[in-house]
Amino acid sequence: MWLYFKKEMYYKREGFIFGVFMICIFTSRFFIEFFKNEQEAFETTMILNMGQCLSIPFIILGIWAIYRSRKVKINLPN
Repeated sequence: MWLYFKKEMYYKREGFIFGVFMICIFTSRFFIEFFKNEQEAFETTMILNMGQCLSIPFIILGIWAIYRSRKVKINLPN
């Protein structure tokens, strides 16, 4: 919310706030999964459990959205 209301240049960049949202949500989910119990028996032999494996592509998507938003030209009114 701070980025949207206080930083004018960020909400005008298409995809920036979406990227920050994806990174924050799925990074927190990645670390929370360390404390959860295994839900399936096949997860006991895995280095990362299924929730962590599913979070990684969304973190990468958020990084890509921020990177892409930096390349978009901003048309600020004068």
